[in-house]
Amino acid sequence: LGEDGGPEAQEYVLSQLAKAKRVVIRTGKVDAHGRYVAHVFYTLDPEMAREKVFEEGNWLNQELINRGLARAVSGF
Repeated sequence: LGEDGGPEAQEYVLSQLAKAKRVVIRTGKVDAHGRYVAHVFYTLDPEMAREKVFEEGNWLNQELINRGLARAVSGF
């Protein structure tokens, strides 16, 4: 949150997740600081099965990048 755009990113995440009917978090990697890297998927459709959220839901990480509220980092 101390980063440029941090408060705006936080506001966007909170607004999207407040509307979400289902949230699925996928982790698999640990960054250079020992933190888990999470991919957050969500849906506004209350009928969508958990397994479908990855395929058909919204990818919050990519939405933040597309809006200029986050940047992709590779090589960790």
